[in-house]
Amino acid sequence: MKRLISMICFLPLFTSAQRIKTSIDKLTGDTIIYTTYEEIGSKFSTAFSYFLTKEKKLNYLTLQVRLSEYLPKVEKGSELNFRLANGQIIALYATHTFESKPDVFYSETPIDLHNFSLSPRYQLDENAINQLKSSPVVLIRFHYDATYKDYEIEPTQSSKFLKEMQLIY
Repeated sequence: MKRLISMICFLPLFTSAQRIKTSIDKLTGDTIIYTTYEEIGSKFSTAFSYFLTKEKKLNYLTLQVRLSEYLPKVEKGSELNFRLANGQIIALYATHTFESKPDVFYSETPIDLHNFSLSPRYQLDENAINQLKSSPVVLIRFHYDATYKDYEIEPTQSSKFLKEMQLIY
C-alpha cells in the first residue's frame, strides 16, 4: 500500500515522459493506473501499439494492431509471446475473443483506403510482470487465427516499455 501511495505521489513527475495516467473508479473508488497507447513495433504495413493497465490486482496489456490487410480475429487463449534480451520467452494469453473492425478513410480519389484494427487484451500475472521488468523485449510474436507475425522491437521502444513496466508494477 505504501508503494502505491508513493507511486501516486511521484507519478505526476513521470507522466509527461512516460505518458502514465491515473483515474479513480467512480463506483469503487479504486485507483486505476494506465499508460496511453505507445508504438512498440511496425512491420511493412502494420502498426503495433500497446497500453498497460493496473487496477487492483488485475493487470493487463492491451494491444492495438492496425493492418492494411484483413485480420480476422484473436481467439480467447491465443498467445502473445515476448523474447527478452536475456533469452527468456514469456507467453501471455488473450482474455476473450477479439474480432477486427475496418477503419475506413475516405479520400477524393475513387479508391477508399481501408485499414483493419484489432485490440486484444492479455492478462499479466506476477511471474510475467517480474520477467518483463527484468530485461528488454527484443521480439514480440503476435498470434491470430492459425498464424502469427513477428515484430522486432527497436532499442528505444524496448527501453520505454521496460521503464513503464518498472514504474507501474
